[in-house]
Amino acid sequence: MKILKYGNPILRKKAKAVGKIDDKIRKLVDDMFYTMRNSDPIGIGLAAPQVGVLLRIIVIEVPDNEPLSLVNPVIVKASGKEKALEGCLSIPGIFGNVERAGRIEVKGINPYTNNKVIIQARGLKARAIQHEIDHLNGILFTDYIEKVDDLTIDEGYKLPEKLIERFNKGKE
Repeated sequence: MKILKYGNPILRKKAKAVGKIDDKIRKLVDDMFYTMRNSDPIGIGLAAPQVGVLLRIIVIEVPDNEPLSLVNPVIVKASGKEKALEGCLSIPGIFGNVERAGRIEVKGINPYTNNKVIIQARGLKARAIQHEIDHLNGILFTDYIEKVDDLTIDEGYKLPEKLIERFNKGKE
């Protein structure tokens, strides 16, 4: 499974709700976890559109937390504001400060049990969930960044050409 990179038009499309959760969906979730855990750099979240599948599915694995997979996730409550550095497997080596809710409540379906779940999250886990739900709506963390100078670039990485173009002509 390959992670799509910035500039791929699929990353800008809105994902469709999953109608039926079956073994094919569970295999996709397993493959997403595998891809996220074995990416370079290793990720803490991945959304199905990032692997070319336009379905509303996310996986999250934040240190010191149980792995979380949600089908059709929806944030039902959000409070507080926190600004922190974010990165993305679709834009490796690039980081920027993004303001997000500090605490959230999200509902969705556990693909392994088919049960509806409500998750309370704060801190990094809340940030990761919001970041991945943004992917389901065609939004990337760089959309929250005002100027190219506000991005941090790790050594050995460079800004994607299409991202430079976006900053040069304003928001997409």
